[in-house]
Amino acid sequence: MSQHQGLGKIIGVGGFRLERRLPAGTYVITDVARGIEDSPAVRQMFPVESDRDIVLGRTMVSIAPGPGYMRVDSDGTILVAQDHLRFSDERVVYMDFVHELVHVKQVMDGRSLYGGNLRYVDKETEIEAYTVAVNEGRRIGMTEEELQDYLEVPWITGEEFQRLLARMGVAQKQTP
Repeated sequence: MSQHQGLGKIIGVGGFRLERRLPAGTYVITDVARGIEDSPAVRQMFPVESDRDIVLGRTMVSIAPGPGYMRVDSDGTILVAQDHLRFSDERVVYMDFVHELVHVKQVMDGRSLYGGNLRYVDKETEIEAYTVAVNEGRRIGMTEEELQDYLEVPWITGEEFQRLLARMGVAQKQTP
């Protein structure tokens, strides 16, 4: 993606932009992911504008210094590592926000994100969140290889990764 293209143009949300330089702290999601309310994926998750405004106005993002990724706490707060927000591909961070907003909705619906005996890639809540994120990745033009990279996370095994690719309908990763 060129510097001049901007993420908003890529995802079809003209006003979307990540606030990558925020210091560690807690913010309303719309102060970190500006324009997220106009994301087609978010509009589909929360189709009633007034509901969407309430959810996004209450969804907090806690930025922690250092490396890491993004996840949702049991209270629905999105936790993001500052290095991930600052340095990861903009599309990946955008997709992570979409993925985590699925979890926020699940928490609001009273669903449990943690616990149980299922592996990460077998949890219904993760399958649902990854499905929304992968569909959004495809909508914004990500290639199969980029989707593979998105799904390959360090906390799953190689076998689990292949299973996740199959569940998401993403081509199996070619080994060199």
